[in-house]
Amino acid sequence: MKNSELQGGHGQREGLEALVESALLLDLEVSHQGRIIKIGAAFGAKTLVRSGRSDLAGALDELSGMAASARCIVGHNLVRHDLRVLRETSPRQPLLRLPVIDTLVLSPITFPENPYHRLVKDYKLVRASANDPVADARQAAALFADEFRALEGMRQTEPRLFERRPITPSASTDTGRCSFRAVNSGRMIRSAGAGCR
Repeated sequence: MKNSELQGGHGQREGLEALVESALLLDLEVSHQGRIIKIGAAFGAKTLVRSGRSDLAGALDELSGMAASARCIVGHNLVRHDLRVLRETSPRQPLLRLPVIDTLVLSPITFPENPYHRLVKDYKLVRASANDPVADARQAAALFADEFRALEGMRQTEPRLFERRPITPSASTDTGRCSFRAVNSGRMIRSAGAGCR
């Protein structure tokens, strides 16, 4: 990836926005028994909210339909939680083949000074209030944008870090290609690279 593709803030912002707009934002709420009780997803202007009382198979079909045009999945704790449960519940789910950007994996890399890396839920004024999976999915996308900018800043100020750890944020509108690649332990993040137009 050329450095020129990463510079020039306006094009980068547009590319980052295109990457997020081409991503399926996903959050699942799961019972202690490992059963999906809420699904929240957003893709562009579309949202999907389903609770445990609805038909899970139908909700998963709707989720597949939303994911059909997505370039990647963005969420918080996707790899170790949401996608694992989804794989156990619906192993043939097409969205399981999409590249994944897990903001929980990126958080300690981009914000090592934070004492914790859970998703901050601004909409929850009272800790005991119910989770909103669509709001959580959108909050994860906002966190990813912050992480992306932090990585870009690190790339500019600490280029030697990227010689050994190929964490490469890219959001180029010049090439029509958006990608995000990171080295990880246990393949927690896969490359999310595809045309964004």
